[in-house]
Amino acid sequence: MNFYWSSTRHPWPCLLFILPLLVIYEGSMLYQTMEGMQPYRAGIDQWLANLCKQNQMPAEYLPSLMIAVIGIGWAVVKWDRSPPESWTLVAGMFLESLALSLALWGLGVVVTSQLSHLSINTRTLQAVALMGSGIFEEILFRLLGFGLLYWLFKSVVQDRTALVLSLMISAFGFAAAHCLGPQGEAWEWKICLFRSMGGVYFGLLFHYRGLGIAVGTHCAYNVLVGLLG
Repeated sequence: MNFYWSSTRHPWPCLLFILPLLVIYEGSMLYQTMEGMQPYRAGIDQWLANLCKQNQMPAEYLPSLMIAVIGIGWAVVKWDRSPPESWTLVAGMFLESLALSLALWGLGVVVTSQLSHLSINTRTLQAVALMGSGIFEEILFRLLGFGLLYWLFKSVVQDRTALVLSLMISAFGFAAAHCLGPQGEAWEWKICLFRSMGGVYFGLLFHYRGLGIAVGTHCAYNVLVGLLG
């Protein structure tokens, strides 16, 4: 058990866990394109794609490629001689992520009142897009945002204070980002409060359980929301 708890924070199992999710997401986008549909992309993915188009850069698949390069670069920087990789470890990360996502989902959804509205066939594409959001948001807001803030704050304050400050700032930024841009949602304080709490939750998972568990939990939670409402 100690091996599992320590190994899930290692970059290489995290990468082994995240990359297949990214492939599934982009595979869904390719399928929708081949079927003559407008791909239902994640919000941040679409925002990055629009930014690429404005700068005369190829937009298709570039955001996902950027995310993959960031993840691989992080793993290379954290390289050691014996990265603990195994599919058993990845399976454990999947189960842990699912359990943690159910805990978060339970805060915002009453299960018994939602099951009657289950309609997997009509919500699958939306759920896959939301899964992509989980990948993009964790890389940007936790690995880059929280990680950079924590590294900076540690140089001037104690670790515990640095952790709290990093959690609060990255969580508020995570919540606020959902209200920005042409696809942003209207401001509603209850939703913003819940998303800020979710940002703290994912930040704690990233800090104590690693990027893979944070991504897996976020993806599983988003899929639950997409399928069950």
